[in-house]
Amino acid sequence: MYYLHNTWLIHGTKSGNVSFLEFGCRASSIHRSSRVSLREVLVPQPTVGPRSRKLFAFQVGFESVFRIVSYCHEMFCNHEDERHVIVVVGRTGVGVSSLVNLLAGFPASGNSPDARRHTRRVQKHAISIRLRHFSVYEIPGFGGDIKEETLINYVRSLHTHRGVDLVLYCMRPIRGSLMPQTFRLLRRYLHEVPFVAVVTGLEHAGVMEKWWSTPSEEGKSTNENMLRGLGMTFQDHVCITTLPEAEIAKNKALLMRRDMSEQEVRDLVCRYCWEDSKVQGTGGVCRRLTAGLGMRAACCAY
Repeated sequence: MYYLHNTWLIHGTKSGNVSFLEFGCRASSIHRSSRVSLREVLVPQPTVGPRSRKLFAFQVGFESVFRIVSYCHEMFCNHEDERHVIVVVGRTGVGVSSLVNLLAGFPASGNSPDARRHTRRVQKHAISIRLRHFSVYEIPGFGGDIKEETLINYVRSLHTHRGVDLVLYCMRPIRGSLMPQTFRLLRRYLHEVPFVAVVTGLEHAGVMEKWWSTPSEEGKSTNENMLRGLGMTFQDHVCITTLPEAEIAKNKALLMRRDMSEQEVRDLVCRYCWEDSKVQGTGGVCRRLTAGLGMRAACCAY
């Protein structure tokens, strides 16, 4: 038995077969061949007249065109969205989802803490800070199940389509979580976008902010200089804890540190995302539409 989602484009042929072209999503079950019999999929009767086939093809074609036009309209409208776009990235397991929850002030992401269950798809969150609205894109962790190239292509397409205003690069206070090569690739494609280092997992440090200026694991220079030596330069940084509130409800000291971390992250976002200063997508409308399609393709590639 074969069945289709509503977003497949269908086109008839003289032989009575149909061809399917995927548009934005996959079928739940479909034959490996791109050509499937009308009787198998579309028409339960063993025989169908030519007039009925033409009428059916016209109805399906009209519906498909309507869906394409609706999608294009959505793409054209979204690129005019004046909400600032924030991208949260990092190696898998460093706390990307927990950072999103901290920024939102509530469990916006269903994958926290990251070390237990990793984000497996791009998630878009609508977050409000001080009566201002932001679009926060939670990117699945680098080094996980999804190819790094796929994730970077998504971020590139997002910047072309809507314009990225700020990148929060999440990391742990250990060298293995840095991924400098991935960072440099992102920097190359988003060279005009401010990058902010968000160092998590410092809840048991004496003074969280001091990590930035203390000697690195090698002990030769500070952590800031160590990052620069790896080609990882940031416009700003913040050293915080992202522990879920439910897990530390009985620990007043950790709750206080978490509240301070939430305030620092929110202050940082407002500092770099000024009102009336939204970064617009690059290129013309057609290029932005193509980028929007590229975002969907990148999501479906996994």
